[in-house]
Amino acid sequence: MKTSSLLIILALVLIIAVALAIIYPLYTTRPPATVSTQTVSTPILLGGNLEWTGQEASVNLWKERGARLAIEKINSKGGVLGRPIDIVIYDSALSTEKAVSIATRLIEVDKVAVVVSLGATVTASAMIPVTEKYGVINFVMFAPASIVRQKLQDPNYYPNTYIFSAGSYFYPKAFLDFLASLPESDRPKTIAVIGRNDVYGKDSYTSIEEWLKEHPGMFNIVANEYFDVGTPDLKPLVSKIIAINPDVIMANVYMGEAIQVVKALQELRWKPKFLWINVGPQQPEWVTQLGDIANYVFTSTPYVWTIPTPGNEELNNLTLSRYGTNAVYGEGCAYAMIEIIAQAIKKAGSTDPAKIKEILNKETFDTIIGKVRFKNGVLQLEHFVIQIINGKPEVVWPLEYRTHNPIYPIPDSWLRG
Repeated sequence: MKTSSLLIILALVLIIAVALAIIYPLYTTRPPATVSTQTVSTPILLGGNLEWTGQEASVNLWKERGARLAIEKINSKGGVLGRPIDIVIYDSALSTEKAVSIATRLIEVDKVAVVVSLGATVTASAMIPVTEKYGVINFVMFAPASIVRQKLQDPNYYPNTYIFSAGSYFYPKAFLDFLASLPESDRPKTIAVIGRNDVYGKDSYTSIEEWLKEHPGMFNIVANEYFDVGTPDLKPLVSKIIAINPDVIMANVYMGEAIQVVKALQELRWKPKFLWINVGPQQPEWVTQLGDIANYVFTSTPYVWTIPTPGNEELNNLTLSRYGTNAVYGEGCAYAMIEIIAQAIKKAGSTDPAKIKEILNKETFDTIIGKVRFKNGVLQLEHFVIQIINGKPEVVWPLEYRTHNPIYPIPDSWLRG
């Protein structure tokens, strides 16, 4: 047989074999195709920011732990919609420019289902316009008070943004509620305010003004002093406040600045009757860095490890066993945020933003901070006032959660450290 004829026969045989391979499965009985395990187990990806560097680093370490502990718990029970949850977090380093870049990357590159703004108020305020531009749901742990005010008034304002809390909005008001609850004979009369010269500090002061307008004649603001972010020494500003001799100092500052304020007061040998600091005293580092002068300082928070809610004791015990300390506010807040997101996706049966928003706008969610729901995208939850007593955060307000009677005025022994 000629070589050419042999090649033709081999080619025909090959063609027939390929045809049979294609046609045969179509006419045989076999189980229906199943969705690949790879597709089913693809994680639902969340993405956010944190300040891993700079003065807020220690605070944000706990936020990350809380988010990851919640994800661990959810995944141990099968995840959501048969898929595990995962999270990617980038360092925004208290930079608004970095925050904008991170928000864009999370949406365009990482393709996250939900953005979780875990960082500070200043970075959250930079990320929100980006997520709104893309129509991506953004859960904000601590939002600017100005945005909270507008959202509470207008349900269509930033419709894709859901706010867990706002230290610059709720915290000062909670402390003023506490002061107003004191017997009239104990109630202070004058307040001096110290704040960062940024959106966080200015929003916090506006919240104080707003409260005072609703309670005319209750307290008198005798000073409002701003300092530029990055000011290396706050002692001169504290000296200026001391000269006014206010009953109360309210400091709208971050952790490193809060420590500066307390040390300056101690070095200058002067104390107000009440000292309230927005951020810092909630953290374990507060006591380790300040020792005895960490005591008697007030602060506010949406989370305390002592609140008797389902799952809170479990989280606290886990934190004690792993990290040797009780659960702190950043950890509890991040944990609750992930709980809400997971429940919303599950109830929606989808990661479709429109379906998730529908659930968020109407449902109630079970979390370690209790049963909560949103009003115009702002979470309605209790805010506590705590005071550091014997190195421990004690709830002093509201009364139904009180774990210790408040101590005021600050004892003279505080000045001796």
